[in-house]
Amino acid sequence: MNLSSVPEKHLLAGESAQLADRPSFHLTEKMCNLRRGPFCAAAGGRTSGLVRRGPNEWLPSCKTCGMRLPDSAQELIESGALAHLVTLNPDGSPQVTCIWAGLDGDDLVSGHLSGAQRKLANVRRDPRVALSFEGTTVHPPGLKEYLVVHGRARLEEGGAPELLQRLARVYLGPDVKFPPMDDPPPGHVMRITVERIGGVGPWRPRD
Repeated sequence: MNLSSVPEKHLLAGESAQLADRPSFHLTEKMCNLRRGPFCAAAGGRTSGLVRRGPNEWLPSCKTCGMRLPDSAQELIESGALAHLVTLNPDGSPQVTCIWAGLDGDDLVSGHLSGAQRKLANVRRDPRVALSFEGTTVHPPGLKEYLVVHGRARLEEGGAPELLQRLARVYLGPDVKFPPMDDPPPGHVMRITVERIGGVGPWRPRD
């Protein structure tokens, strides 16, 4: 099909990418087919680039609504693999911690009961974060699959106990009560909008 003859509004992201000379090609909001459908409803939303998943498949990384994770990446995140979360300290050095993480739509989410945690203070000051997840499949000569997610985090007040209970069923078991105390504090939910992914596995963008 000659895509140059197709009106722009009818192009999906993968088709639009075929018109680009390089991955830095920018989509307009009406060409964005992320979770809002073929036409991105975000006013003035533009992508920060394209991510290629195959010969004819690219995913736009939208500054407003984020990137849609491949199914393989979603499966690893929801498998119970611990997430290594990296935030930035005031001096620019990395702060690393292990957390439970899940998905809410295309966002990664984690629950935190205490608002005094260093990682939360870091996110309030600088939303840039990265997470890694170790898979179970081993590739020759012995490297395990792993997923790296780069994104921007924001904090929402409340909802931490409910999210932690949901994640506990994945990480600890279906009958576990977590948090274990009665009347836990509402805490915060960290919501991470995905901007790009990497690592080793079926989710890795192809050049």
